[in-house]
Amino acid sequence: MTALYFYKCILMFFPAMLLMVYVLLNSLSKLQNTKEMIVMPIVAVSMPESDLEELEFLREEGGFNSRSDVVRQAIQILLSRHQDLDKIKGEVTVVATAVYNKTLKGFQSKSILDNYGSIVSTVMHTKSNTGENIEIMIVKGDAEEVKAFVKEIKGEIHMTRLHMALIGGKVE
Repeated sequence: MTALYFYKCILMFFPAMLLMVYVLLNSLSKLQNTKEMIVMPIVAVSMPESDLEELEFLREEGGFNSRSDVVRQAIQILLSRHQDLDKIKGEVTVVATAVYNKTLKGFQSKSILDNYGSIVSTVMHTKSNTGENIEIMIVKGDAEEVKAFVKEIKGEIHMTRLHMALIGGKVE
């Protein structure tokens, strides 16, 4: 009688078990397809310990799932700023704040400042509370020349951060 009872149970639950296996396999298939769609290349990034600490702070406080999510968001913001800078026309004023390595003495981009002396109206130097060097520059002139200046400053090897605020000018 136990064998008959066993076969009855199998016959009763077999359709439900088949349906569960089908649903499970279908879900796994969809998950695998989703993973294939979001596969991204891995990029290694070198940064000072202080930036890594700030990255971790942003991850925690910003509610991001990972450091990669923070970096992707930062790249989108940077691209947006770059596109805004590309769209400016006419006479503009930009306040640029450049932060660079604390072990260096004096502004490392003096030649850049010399090349753009006609549009750099003010330069102020100070140190942050962590000892990093900070240059605050007010740049006024034709948008194309200001863009060239910003491009050179961005390429400065010792620069760790560059913040810009567009004060005047038309964005098209």
